[in-house]
Amino acid sequence: MVERVFDMNLITFNLVVNILSFVKLTEAQCYKNGTCVCHCADCSSGCQSCSPGWSGSTENFCQKANTLYQFYSMNSENINVLDGNSNTYEESKDSSPFIRVHLKESKVISRLDITIQLVAGNEYSVYVKDNKYATEDDLKCNTFTYNGVGTIQTIPFVCKQPLEGKYIQIVTSLTSTLRVYEIEQFECTNGSFGYNCSDICPNSCSGQCNKVTGRCACNTGFWGTHCNKTCPMRCKAKLCDSASGDCVDCVPGNYGLGCNGQCSPGCQDICNTTSGSCQCKQGFHSADCSQQCIENCNNRFCLQESGFCASCIPGKYGNFCNANCLGDCDGNCVQTTGLCGNCAKGKYGFYCNETCHKNCEGNICDRATGKCSDCVKKAYGLYCNETCPRNCDGDICDRVTGRCKQCKIGYMGDTCLENCPDHCKECSQDGYKCNRCEDGWYGVKCETRCQESCGGNTTCDIDSGWCHVCSVGYFGNFCEQKCSDNCDASYMCDKITGNCRSCKAGKRGPFCAESCSEHCRNLSCSMNESCINGCEDGWFGPQCKYKCNYALRSCAKCKFIDDDDEPVCIQCSDAWFLNGSKCSECPRNCSLCLSDSKCHECKNNHFYGKTCNLPCNAACRNKTCDITGQCTLECENSKYGTKCDQDCPVGCRSCRNALLCLSCEDGFNKNCERCDNNVTCRKGEMFDNIDTITKKDKNVIHAGIIDDT
Repeated sequence: MVERVFDMNLITFNLVVNILSFVKLTEAQCYKNGTCVCHCADCSSGCQSCSPGWSGSTENFCQKANTLYQFYSMNSENINVLDGNSNTYEESKDSSPFIRVHLKESKVISRLDITIQLVAGNEYSVYVKDNKYATEDDLKCNTFTYNGVGTIQTIPFVCKQPLEGKYIQIVTSLTSTLRVYEIEQFECTNGSFGYNCSDICPNSCSGQCNKVTGRCACNTGFWGTHCNKTCPMRCKAKLCDSASGDCVDCVPGNYGLGCNGQCSPGCQDICNTTSGSCQCKQGFHSADCSQQCIENCNNRFCLQESGFCASCIPGKYGNFCNANCLGDCDGNCVQTTGLCGNCAKGKYGFYCNETCHKNCEGNICDRATGKCSDCVKKAYGLYCNETCPRNCDGDICDRVTGRCKQCKIGYMGDTCLENCPDHCKECSQDGYKCNRCEDGWYGVKCETRCQESCGGNTTCDIDSGWCHVCSVGYFGNFCEQKCSDNCDASYMCDKITGNCRSCKAGKRGPFCAESCSEHCRNLSCSMNESCINGCEDGWFGPQCKYKCNYALRSCAKCKFIDDDDEPVCIQCSDAWFLNGSKCSECPRNCSLCLSDSKCHECKNNHFYGKTCNLPCNAACRNKTCDITGQCTLECENSKYGTKCDQDCPVGCRSCRNALLCLSCEDGFNKNCERCDNNVTCRKGEMFDNIDTITKKDKNVIHAGIIDDT
C-alpha cells in the first residue's frame, strides 16, 4: 500500500513556478561574457534562494537544474517524489514494497540522487526501464545496502552504465516500509560546471565544457585543462597541443617545441619543425644548412653532410677543389687524381699536350695515338692527310681506302671518274643500273622510249614503262586507250579505269554515257543523277523528275525542307499566292497578289484597286491603267488627267490640260476655233502625234502661242 503525504498549497505553488520556468530549465545557460540566466526565486533584488527545480550557487544564479522536477506523466503514480519538496514523500507497505514513477518521456539516466528513509540491513535497488513491469539485471542502475541506524538520507545512485527509460522504480529487499521523499537528477546548465554549478566555462572553450570537470576543447590559440593559456606566437595558425601547449606546427621559418628557433637562410624549403634540419639550397651544407660551400665547387654545389664539392670548376680538383688540373683538359679533370678526363679540342696524349692533325673532323683525335676519329670533307687516311677524288658526292670518301661513298650525279666507279650511260641522269656506282632516266626514257639503262601519250613531259616508270600520268583524253597503264568523248575535256579521266572525273553538261555516269534529267538547272548532275544546282522552277526531287503543280496545287516552284518526304511550295503560279506552304487563288482579276485582300498586279491592266475589282476608265487608251487607276497610255474621247476623267476644251480632240489643246476636232482650225460657214477644215490634225512636235513648237505651245508658219 503506497501512501502520499503532501502539502496542497505547496503543490499549487510549485505547479505555477514549473509552468513559468520550464523553458528556462531546458535552455538555461551561462554565456562566455561571464553572465548567466537567472533561476533565482527573485531575480530583481539579488539571489537569496533558488526557484523550484533549481539549486546550486546563488552567486551564479542557481545553475544546477533538477531535470526530473515535475517531469512525470499525467497518469503517473507517486508524483510527490518529483515535486522538489523534501517534506512530501511516497510510501509503500506491501509485502514486496516498491515505488515507481512514470516520466513524461524516455530519459537517459547516469546518476540519481534519491532521498529515502533508510532501514538497517535493507538493500535498495534502482531500475530505469521502458517496460513498466520489467526487473532484469541489465535494467538495474545500482544497489545500495544500509547497515546503520534508521535515518533519512540522500543517497547518490551512480549507474554502472547509462540507462534509458520512462520508468524509474525503487525496490527494497526486506518486507518493510519503503518511504521515498525525492528522486532527483542534477545537471549544470550549458556554460556552467562544478559540484554546485558555481563555475562558468572559460571564454576560450570551443563549444560547451564538461558540466562536471569544466574540461573542454580549446578554441584556436589556447591550451590547458580549462583552455586558459595562450599558444606561443609562432605556432602555425595559432594551433598548439591542448595538453602541453607544444605547437602542432610552426609558422614557416621557425622550429622547436615553442617554435622559437629560426630556420637557416640556406634551407631550400621549410626546415624540420622539431630539429631545424632541412634540405639545403645550392651553395650551403650541414644539417641545418648554415655553412656555405667554397667558391671552387662547380656552381657552388657541395655535399650536405661533408661540404665536399660535388664537382669542381674547370681547372681544379680535390675534395674542396683547391688544386689545379695536370694538363690541357676539356673542362674538368678527374676530381681525385687531377688527370684530364678528356683533352681539350685539338689535343691528345697522357697529359693532353700533343696537337691533332688539322683535317681531323671537329679537331678531335684519339687521345693515345693522335689518329683522327673522322676526317673533314675531301680528306681521308688515319691522320686525314690524303685528298678524296674530285667526283665524290659531297667530297666524301672512305676515310681509310679513299673510295667514294657515292658519286656525283652522272658519274660511276670506285673513284667516280666514269660517266653514266646515255639518257641516264643518275646511275648506281657500279654502273649496272640507272636510278633515274631523262624524261621520256625507261629501262635498266634508260634505253627505251616512253609512250608518246604519257603526260607530264612524257614520263613513265623506270622499270615497267607505265606512264606516271596520261595526256588529257587517254588512260591505261601505257595511256593507249582514249577517254569517253563525253568526259569534260578540262579534266583527265581515271588513269586505270577510264572513268570520267567530270562530265560535259547534261551527261552523267562513270563514262558520262547517260543523260541528266532535262529539268536539272544548267543540265548539271552528279554521277548518281542527282541535280547539282537544283531543279528548274516548277520541278522537284533529287533528279528533278516531278512537277511541283502535280504535288502542290498551282505551285510554280517548290523544294524539300530538311529530310521531309513531301515538298514545300516556295513560289506559286500567276494569279495564286503563297499561304503558308500552300497556294491559294488570288482575287478574280489579279494576275499577281500577296494575299486574298491585296493584289500586286491586275490582269491585262484593265482593272485596278486593292483586289482589282474596279475597271479602268473607258477614256484610257486601250482601257489600260495601273493598279492605282492611273492610265498607262494617252487619254481618248477629249479627256485628260492621270485617270482621263477631265474634259478637254470644246473643239479639242486631245489636250494637255484645260488650256492647251494638242489636236483639234474636224471643223476646227489649228487654233481649235470653229471654221467659218461650216467649211470643213483639218488644220486640227497638225498636232495629232505629240511626239512629232519639235522642241521649238513645244516652247511655243507652253507660251500659249500657235503660229501658222
